[in-house]
Formats: sequence, C-alpha cells, structure tokens
Amino acid sequence: MDQIAMIDKVIEKMHAWSKGRNLAATAVEAELEYNHPAFTPFSPQGAPKPNTLPPILLSIVKQILSERPTEEQFPQGKGLILVEDGAAGDPASLGTHCLTVANHLSMLSEADYGLDSAEEWKLMHDLQIAAIQEMRFLLEHAPKTEDGAISHRIGHVSLWADFIYMVPPFMATYALSFPAKDNSAYGSSGPKVYLDQAYNQCRLHRQYLKKPTSGLWRHIVLGGEKVGGDRKVDPWAWSTSNGWVAAGLIRTRQIFLQSPNAAQMESETEDLLHWTLEIMDETVKHQTPSGMIRTYIDEEHMPEESCGTALLAYVGFRLATIRGKRDDYIPFALRARDAVLAKVDPASGALTQVCDICDERMMREQSAEGQAFVVLMEAAHRDWKALQSE
Repeated sequence: MDQIAMIDKVIEKMHAWSKGRNLAATAVEAELEYNHPAFTPFSPQGAPKPNTLPPILLSIVKQILSERPTEEQFPQGKGLILVEDGAAGDPASLGTHCLTVANHLSMLSEADYGLDSAEEWKLMHDLQIAAIQEMRFLLEHAPKTEDGAISHRIGHVSLWADFIYMVPPFMATYALSFPAKDNSAYGSSGPKVYLDQAYNQCRLHRQYLKKPTSGLWRHIVLGGEKVGGDRKVDPWAWSTSNGWVAAGLIRTRQIFLQSPNAAQMESETEDLLHWTLEIMDETVKHQTPSGMIRTYIDEEHMPEESCGTALLAYVGFRLATIRGKRDDYIPFALRARDAVLAKVDPASGALTQVCDICDERMMREQSAEGQAFVVLMEAAHRDWKALQSE
C-alpha cells in the first residue's frame, strides 16, 4: 500500500474515533492542515482562500450551533459555553472553527459576488455570536488563579499544558475576526486586548507549568488531590502535553503575524517562538535510539509512545517551515516520523503503541488524538518538503 492510501486510512479512523466534540475539533484541524491548508494559520501569507468552505468545517460548526447547551441544561456554562464539558478550555478550540467559517463568510459578503442566501448570512451571524459568548465565558466565568491564569477545568482551578493548544489560538483568532470598532465583540478596548490575553495566558501557564530545571512543561498542576476523575494532578513532562504546548505556541505565533497589530507584538511573538524552542531543545535530548519519545519525556524508565512522538515531530517540521528553512529540528523530526509511521497498521490505518489519555502511564489500543497527530505530522512534513524544492 502506498503512503497516501495509508494516511487516508489514518484519517478515516481519526474521524470514526473522534466521538466527542472536542476530539472532533482536533480531527477537523488535522484534516484542514492536510487537505485544506488555506484555512489554517500556516497558509502562505496573502494566499487566496477558495470561495467554497470545506464540507467538514461547515459540518462541525453547524453541529456546534445545533447542540449548544442552555444555562438550564448546563448551569456551569452560563448559557455561553459552546459545548457541555468538564473542561473550561477545550470548547475554545471549537470556537476557532466557528470564527474561521464566520470570517470566510464575512469575506465573501464584502466581495462583489456576496453571499448566496439568507441562510449564509444567518450562519455567519450565529457563529459570530457563539464566538463572542464563548469568549465571555472564558474571561468572565471560567475559574482562574489569582493572577489570571484561566483554568482548564470548569469546576475548580486546575492548569493543564493542553490548554495552550485550545485557548490562546482562539483568543488570537478572535482579535482578527471583527471590525476594530465592533463594540459588541471588543467593547471599548479594541482587538489588541485579545492578542494580549492570548500572550498572557501562554506566559502565565508557562510560569506555573514549566519545570524549573528544563524547558519541558509539567502536564497538570493545581488540581488538588486526585480524588475521582476530576481532581487530577500530573506534575511530570507528559510527551503529548508538551506537544500540545509547542503546537499551540507556534499556532498562536502565526496568528499574531497576521494581525494588523503585529508590529506592536514583536516582543511577544518572539517569546512564543523562544518558549517553543525551549521545549524542543530538551525533547531532542531524550529521543530514544528507535526515534521515539517516551510517555514522559525525561523519565528513562517509561515506555516509548507514539502520540507524543508524532505531535512533537509535527512541531519540528512546522518550525522549519516558519523559520526560513532553518532545519535545527529536522533530523529529530525525520527520525521520529519514521518511527511513528512504523507504528501505523497499514491494513487498518490505526496508530499503535499509544497511551491512555485518562491514565497517561497506561497504554491502550487506539487513540483518536494519536490519529490526528499523524495527520498533522504528515501535513507539516509535506510542507517542509515543498519548501526544500523552492
């Protein structure tokens, strides 16, 4: 079987296993980077977008709108959050998709050909309102530390590294999504405040989660004692969470660069890149002879694991494409990619040797996130190869 056919099977399994809305958000992002890169932050600047939205993107945002919980159905969500979830942070990743569609429809409405129907106008408006309400939930109702770090959990303050992939890119996209004087979206403060929020969430989470002795981030802090499934702490450098952080930081950085306020955010943009490199520099030191990364990156007794390896390989390739052909992490990424692809069952497309996302020290048979990470890795590898031929 050729590699393209195998990745098609990976994508098929990814969607089949991504049952929850938040898992589906990652799956959609992976497919966009692989099949519709014009709708991602990694599209070449100034490149035109197709007039037609990807069906998978339209499908997920319409499902979000149809399933949004009322305050009566989900009191903790205040009638504002996009989906009912124990996480305060994860729904924001769906908000990014809502804004992507709304922004595209807004662009079409300003073009000569306009929108085709009242239904499209309504969809654009409903998605904008949904994103505004999701932002209100995060800023006004989600639990926070005293210095303003937003909790990843909805019931108590708990900081997770995974948050960086979900929330800061949404905040940064939000800052680019409305006219600068749109008071319904920005109040009197203007759009830049949301770029500042995105940056400050990254800065605060790094302050709490980065290990004192290395560039790696701990997975979960401030969760309280581990009693039941909700009160969880994991103060070690889980490979998947470090991948989430690094991928989220560079996504946020790329969105900053597209902002009219980019010149005012140069220092912050540089920080986002530097914090990504901190993680990657330490990760490279712990790559095993097989090319894999362990479940916990710097714990020598832990098993090798495919999900974190794939996501960190993705970051290695993406860094090469956004830094003007610098290939500092390409040897790492190529070895990791070879190791990950060897763990994909060619018959089914299932990634093997994956960890359990609920009990990170255990292995399981399948991972929807792992499938998405392979797709992201392949998209970034393709873009890196294309850059080499220029």
